[in-house]
Amino acid sequence: MKFLLCVFVVVALMALFVVAEAEEMAPRLFQGFDSLAGKKCNDEDCYDSCKEQSYTFGFCVQGKCQCFPL
Repeated sequence: MKFLLCVFVVVALMALFVVAEAEEMAPRLFQGFDSLAGKKCNDEDCYDSCKEQSYTFGFCVQGKCQCFPL
């Protein structure tokens, strides 16, 4: 019985850790910003800007640059 309790506690702690990581990363997944001070979003400029910020890739979504980690 103690073994099952220990397993349950470990699984619960792991689940909390996963949720905390997901909440921490969520704002970074869709970090939108106006490309070049309000000018029309350009996929090439967006990609370069995201690469400079250490994201894997980026492209324009609804007129705003979106960066994505991978």
